[in-house]
Amino acid sequence: MKTAALLLLALLFSGCTRTAPLDEKIHASSVMTLNLWRNKHQRTLTPEQWKAFDLALQEHKFEIMFKNEASGSEAIEQLMLSRINDRRLVEILKKGFDLKLTRLESEKADYEKMLGYNANFRTREGDIESARHLAALRERQQLRLDQIKADLAATRELKLAALPEAGAK
Repeated sequence: MKTAALLLLALLFSGCTRTAPLDEKIHASSVMTLNLWRNKHQRTLTPEQWKAFDLALQEHKFEIMFKNEASGSEAIEQLMLSRINDRRLVEILKKGFDLKLTRLESEKADYEKMLGYNANFRTREGDIESARHLAALRERQQLRLDQIKADLAATRELKLAALPEAGAK
């Protein structure tokens, strides 16, 4: 009798296990359903995970704009929602990080190439205005490159905080 009662209890509790927060499916058939989903899960995710989620949504929108798949904020929003609807949160976060890291790595490579190219420029002797312009250009490019490197490091840190099992891949 005790065994039967224990089995019954085990069966009841096994059906009541909660899905891990990152394995939850996102409900985003519309902006309203996404907002309802967010409110429902507000306390189950860490601040880093919410930051990563917002980053992922933004990166999905950037990808849509970059590929010219939609134009206008409403069309871009709807396409982004259709891409995340009924997908697991962890998938969306990973994709968002992948998109951002790829974008930043590409931008970093472009700036490194520009800086290398501009390092070879020389101005005519005595052309102070051109020399100042070139120095200012190099400085702006170096500042942007430094910012991109900082953004890459911050994104990798956020990825570790939001998806610790994913590591810094």
